[in-house]
Amino acid sequence: MQFWLLGYEFPATLFLITPESMTIVTTKKKAAYLEPLKGGKIPLEIVVRGKDAEENAKQFERCLDTIKNAGKRVGVITKEQSSGPFVNEWKNAFSEISKEVEEVDISPALSSVMAVKDENELRAIRNASVASSHTMSDYFVDYMSDVLDKDKKITHKALTDKIASKIDDEKFFKSNWKKAPQNFDTMQLDWSVQPTVMSGGNFDLRLGSEPDDNNLHAGVIVAALGLRYQTYASMIARTYLVDPNKTQENMYKLLLSVHDAVIKEMRDGVQAKDVYNKAISVIKAKKPELVEKFTKSVGAGMGIEARDSTLVLNAKNTRVLKDGMTFSVTTGFSDLENPNPQDKKRDAKYALMLSDTVRINSQGNNEAFVFTRDAPTDMESTSFFFNDEDEEEKKEKPKPKKDSRVGAVASSNITKTRLRGQGGTTQNEEKENARREHQKELHQKKQQDGEEKYGEGHGNLNGTEEKKFKRFESYKRDSQFPSKVKDLMVLVDPKNNSVILPIMGRPVPF
Repeated sequence: MQFWLLGYEFPATLFLITPESMTIVTTKKKAAYLEPLKGGKIPLEIVVRGKDAEENAKQFERCLDTIKNAGKRVGVITKEQSSGPFVNEWKNAFSEISKEVEEVDISPALSSVMAVKDENELRAIRNASVASSHTMSDYFVDYMSDVLDKDKKITHKALTDKIASKIDDEKFFKSNWKKAPQNFDTMQLDWSVQPTVMSGGNFDLRLGSEPDDNNLHAGVIVAALGLRYQTYASMIARTYLVDPNKTQENMYKLLLSVHDAVIKEMRDGVQAKDVYNKAISVIKAKKPELVEKFTKSVGAGMGIEARDSTLVLNAKNTRVLKDGMTFSVTTGFSDLENPNPQDKKRDAKYALMLSDTVRINSQGNNEAFVFTRDAPTDMESTSFFFNDEDEEEKKEKPKPKKDSRVGAVASSNITKTRLRGQGGTTQNEEKENARREHQKELHQKKQQDGEEKYGEGHGNLNGTEEKKFKRFESYKRDSQFPSKVKDLMVLVDPKNNSVILPIMGRPVPF
């Protein structure tokens, strides 16, 4: 509450608020910062504590008199359990009148007041979210794929420590970040959710779960983190699939459909319980046996707090979503069985999890805006493959005869690790191309609508500044180039429909 009111936390300070006035009991140094608040609509009294214990006790007595004169109901925040000499002294003083007044938990009321964010708050949450997306997609994914590709050994704890250390890397958040928000200040960053990485059958989908000392295991990998910007929190979690089988792919597609359905349901005027029930209805329609393995909520409100316990998206909450509210949307399945584990000890059980930071929106199409959209969740971006071919397919399918007319340059030498998007052409290529063209048209329409909608200067709240979308992207990162690019030769990569030319000593795809 202090952060929300003042933008700063004042330890060892008492805030006493009544309908008529406000009293702050604090030290001399802190009082100097608060003096400019005087002279407003609400009368403010600042009481300075010193080293005289007797005088300090009298100050608390005057506060107790103010409470009794204001009425018999006292609002408290029951979930916050503070400690320390100052707190203990106040609790002892308040105990003298505790039987004369009724304590009321005002957490839901404060949540209601703070849930709808203003322009500055939304901008801070957007900045926190894009920084979290940047850390996930531009550091963790690259580092993880390099570890697995080179068969390196690193524990989950050591990996999360490396992620956590990026917060101090100013170059990473400035020079190496093309999508950095304007006037982004790295000194305003902090962790709201400490990074965690899980793999190898040991998964805990609770917020802020601790990483263990087991090594990163190629299979199903879940990563989660959340950065703050100017004290406002964000949250992102992604699941990455390494050499997945068909069952795991289908499970992830189901989770993705549930996650998308939840976000689409989050509109102004919708009750929190309806959002959760939407997720359950999708699961029941496709795989009802997975309902019991689904998360007990699909997220919660967030802002200064990483999780607002009064604004949880579960089956019972009747709170109404409003334009300007922000949420962490988290969906997941736990304790899933792998029918074809490569490692029976570490691959037999797995979990899937997705989390995004979103803003409720009442304008335009009324759809929630995803602040963490820069970290993709589609199958092509989240699936990694280390085995070029399945062994069974090698046995069943005869090797095609090599055409002598095709030279060495035309034969594509694929690197060990690749994303699903680098696979061969689909059986129904024409339909796939038509679908992609349709998606491009939708993207262009969305962008145009956004420019018209936020043309008055509010578009930056949702991160809808004008962006130039590439018409085609052969490779998402340098590590996906064929290994022969180091020879600086002209290469033809048919699997990615690309020709790679060496220009100024660098491979350039066309």
